[in-house]
Amino acid sequence: MTQEPARRLLQTKKNDVSPQRHAAAEVAAAHRNDSELERIIEEFDMERAVIYSEILKPKYEEY
Repeated sequence: MTQEPARRLLQTKKNDVSPQRHAAAEVAAAHRNDSELERIIEEFDMERAVIYSEILKPKYEEY
């Protein structure tokens, strides 16, 4: 009997999300990802990437 109110609350929360609201949330998340990707591209420095890749290379490669 104690689980019944929690179950009803969970069902109403599931039914509360409309397809329009879900689609709007997806668009907002995609926009955030696009702006984050643009920021990463702007901050990327090829020289720094090459230097880090050389630092991270193993000193002796095993064959």
